[in-house]
Amino acid sequence: MTFDMADRMAQRAHTTRAFEDVFGNCHSWPLIIRAAHAQLDQLEDLIGADRFRDLMECAEEGITDRTRLGRSDLHPPYLGRALYRRHGDDDKSEEAQVAWGIMFGLSVLRPEETYERVVLAAARAAVPAAVPTPTPR
Repeated sequence: MTFDMADRMAQRAHTTRAFEDVFGNCHSWPLIIRAAHAQLDQLEDLIGADRFRDLMECAEEGITDRTRLGRSDLHPPYLGRALYRRHGDDDKSEEAQVAWGIMFGLSVLRPEETYERVVLAAARAAVPAAVPTPTPR
């Protein structure tokens, strides 16, 4: 994984805009949203854009499954099933463990819809085509 500061800054700005589309101006976000944004931003730095995008896709699938089943329990089992469908039981990496821990922490946010809104905003921002390419000067 190579790290390009300009690309990462562009992605951070894009993620903030995606969150602002859902939660309003970032300067008026409640602490819970600022914390979720910061954790997901840091998680992307730690595990890389590709793994983060995959995680967000699985989290979206988990939300869809939970909604389809009409359930109201916590989200992690549904995220876990989506990850298992995609990767089997193979991923025991530190990245997977950290990602799971952060996503579990986010899943206990109240009100419960906060997790879904946060994940859907992050997933939308993780789509590669959505990131504007910085213009060289």
